[in-house]
Amino acid sequence: MISIGGFFFLLTAVLTNSPNLYGMSRGGNYPFVLASLKDRGGDVSKYWYIEWYAWDVDKGELRRGRKQCPAKYKTDKARRAWAGPVVDRLNKLLNEGAHFAAGTDQKEADFFKERVPADVLAALDEILKLNAANFRKKTKGTYQSAVNKLRGFFAYYDIKPMPLARVPDNLGARFTEYMQTVLGNNARTVNNTNNQIKILFNLMDGRGWIDKGKVKTKKLGETDSGKNIAFLPEHQEIIEAWLLANDFDLWVFTRFLYFAFIRPRELAALRFENINLTQRAVMVPGLVSKNKKLQPAAIVEPFRVVLTDHVWPRSGKGRGRVFGKGLTLGGPGVLAENAAYERHRVALAACGLAGLDYTLYSWKHTGVVNAYLAGVDIVSLQQLLRHQHLSTTEVYLKSLGLRVNTLLLNSSW
Repeated sequence: MISIGGFFFLLTAVLTNSPNLYGMSRGGNYPFVLASLKDRGGDVSKYWYIEWYAWDVDKGELRRGRKQCPAKYKTDKARRAWAGPVVDRLNKLLNEGAHFAAGTDQKEADFFKERVPADVLAALDEILKLNAANFRKKTKGTYQSAVNKLRGFFAYYDIKPMPLARVPDNLGARFTEYMQTVLGNNARTVNNTNNQIKILFNLMDGRGWIDKGKVKTKKLGETDSGKNIAFLPEHQEIIEAWLLANDFDLWVFTRFLYFAFIRPRELAALRFENINLTQRAVMVPGLVSKNKKLQPAAIVEPFRVVLTDHVWPRSGKGRGRVFGKGLTLGGPGVLAENAAYERHRVALAACGLAGLDYTLYSWKHTGVVNAYLAGVDIVSLQQLLRHQHLSTTEVYLKSLGLRVNTLLLNSSW
């Protein structure tokens, strides 16, 4: 029986002066039997394979070909997801006249080489799509977030579409720098994102799209201080004073995080009509909220003062985005995703607070800490934070070092 590699080579050897997507002839009129998946009755403990028959010109008869399902696909769903495109591709070739040609040997050949996507971002989107069946829904979302970060990196530095063959060796290092300085990601987040991007590139390598190990990154040292850091009171006072004197729009932006716990991405889409001072609520659009639900963020008294004294006077006719292009309060255009992060990084450096793990999100963390210390109970905080489950709030407070039983503090032994 001819090997699968031999079948591939024989197909590629025909009419090499007329190259196409698969490097094979699509001419001729030969008998064949379409490819199909042999799933062994659904028993995943056995190997599954794809089987087809193509015409052998030398022997004048049909020859069987097989392609075994890779061992990494363990489940019924994953195996069928792998087999579908392979069967479709083989049957297309057979219908176009694919056959075992005369006078060729049976050496291994790269018959099944795929079309390589045009650029890095297109390739990442395609590899995610091809492997969707192997990822759980949450896992797929995590990988998609990593790809979106890389897309943001390309947009931030105005990098044009980059073919896979031209990916520079320092892409990983520059992307890491962007996540640290522009996005304000801590070491753990940076490492996780880099690992996700590496896995996707390894999947591309497995399909022959890119050389193995093309994207290199250095793992950052992780510390507990890299997660959910609130400002120390003295540092909060320093940076608030600097913002009021030097970057008033960013100061207003941080008030939304500090008092209403509205996330930066949510703020970028917030419109004046989402703010209802009468009902004391900011309606965060479900399209951009973390849980994809339309929910109100409470307007506590000091936040109401910020809105009435500083935001509402600039609202004009009460339409449009609260923060426009360039973080301009009440200005036109759309706020770029990274504008607030970059401005905040500059503010931290100007105040001598760079390198202390503070990020734009530290305003939200600081607001939660101060609300808790002011006596706001955990159930109320759950509502303020718009957490679906109380356990989520519990974990968040623990990450900030807040869930200490205060009755114990007066004890001694």
